[in-house]
Amino acid sequence: MRNRPLVMALAALLALSAGCSSPAEAPEGGYQLYYSALDDPYAAQSLACEPYGGDAPAEPVPALVDALLDGPTAAGLTSPFPEGVRLLDWSLEDGVLHLDLSEQYGGLTGVDLTVADACLALTLCQVEGVASVYVTVEGREIPYRAVQLLTPDSVSLSDGEGETTLRRLTLWYPRTDGSGLGGELREFSAGDTLLQDVLTSWAEGPRQEGLGAALPQGAEVRSVSLQDGLCSVDLSQAFLDGLPASREQARLAIYALVNTLAGVEGVDQVQLLVEGEPVGQALSPNDALSEPAS
Repeated sequence: MRNRPLVMALAALLALSAGCSSPAEAPEGGYQLYYSALDDPYAAQSLACEPYGGDAPAEPVPALVDALLDGPTAAGLTSPFPEGVRLLDWSLEDGVLHLDLSEQYGGLTGVDLTVADACLALTLCQVEGVASVYVTVEGREIPYRAVQLLTPDSVSLSDGEGETTLRRLTLWYPRTDGSGLGGELREFSAGDTLLQDVLTSWAEGPRQEGLGAALPQGAEVRSVSLQDGLCSVDLSQAFLDGLPASREQARLAIYALVNTLAGVEGVDQVQLLVEGEPVGQALSPNDALSEPAS
């Protein structure tokens, strides 16, 4: 294999990275606001986030809801919330955040309701003490909502017959300020090609400002497979040649890939290969690099 000194250097870097668990610093503002994002051929419905722009609020729940309803500022994001919807009341008890919204929210159905619910759950479950979100419309449940108690893991799209056909996964990318990894949430069709679809979408790069591509220009994913919890990803030589010269930036690029794949059900560790040759040891996800964006 060509460039064996580079392979050895990368293997040493991976060995060092695997044992690193220093916590990442929270981005300015702390909270992320989730909205609808543009579709791509591999994501039936995408979600992405932008930072909450104000100072840390004394009452984060109403502040975050108001910011969500005001709509996004970043290009490529759109609000899933009907015009005129307002927060009427809220309470938090035993980890359940009860939001009572105005009548406009009750007009949502199908995928539109699922996306709006997901944006509320993903945004508000970042608040300390909030484990789930319970949404009513002028005091009443929406009867056709499949799940009334919303958590970041419970909101999914279905085929109308109770069978989940989509998986909501986070694609991770290095933050351009070097502070860690930032995530973009997207929906993927479940099935045998899920790993390949996730990699293809991830390789196209981020949509949000403040995030940078992790796959070097010209690099390709040659193959991906999963066996007994180990996901093996074979990359082209251009991946090795194009890694950043900075050890920390190279580490972020590697864990952007590892943390993304580790979000797929059944993946416990990721083994990187270059032109079919294993590079370093199998890696577990480094969640510290992904905090607090999720």
